[in-house]
Amino acid sequence: MNKFIFLIVLSITLIEVAQAQTKNPVYDDSCWVTITRVIDGDTYEFYYDSQRYKIRLVGIDCFEIHRNNRLQKQADEAGVDIDKAYDLGWQALRFVRDKIENKKVLLFKDYTQNNFDVYGRLLRKVWVDGYYLADSLETFCAKVINRKRYFRK
Repeated sequence: MNKFIFLIVLSITLIEVAQAQTKNPVYDDSCWVTITRVIDGDTYEFYYDSQRYKIRLVGIDCFEIHRNNRLQKQADEAGVDIDKAYDLGWQALRFVRDKIENKKVLLFKDYTQNNFDVYGRLLRKVWVDGYYLADSLETFCAKVINRKRYFRK
């Protein structure tokens, strides 16, 4: 039964991938973009029609890469010290940079989220090389910290 469900999901995803060509990333359900910069583990940048956009990855909250109150709060919630959290934030950034920077990715709108967050970033799922980036990042995070999660979904 699980294989059947997987095949259905895969089929739907492939259809969406095929339909995503040349669509507007702000208004359409899905579209292809090239990530020009990875800002941190869960925030990325791309250009569309000569305008710069930022994406906030849906489903993952990576540690910050700057020492601030937000990082301290994340560290406290994860049960690690701020130095470890800071290091993990940079590891996540490098991991994501290797996966998507200067690569074409498929963005999917998540209808459980607003289109933009409070900072004006597009809230999107990212599909790259045949998998959702959030799933790959979650696996990476679990291995690095040897815990189930260090981020909030």
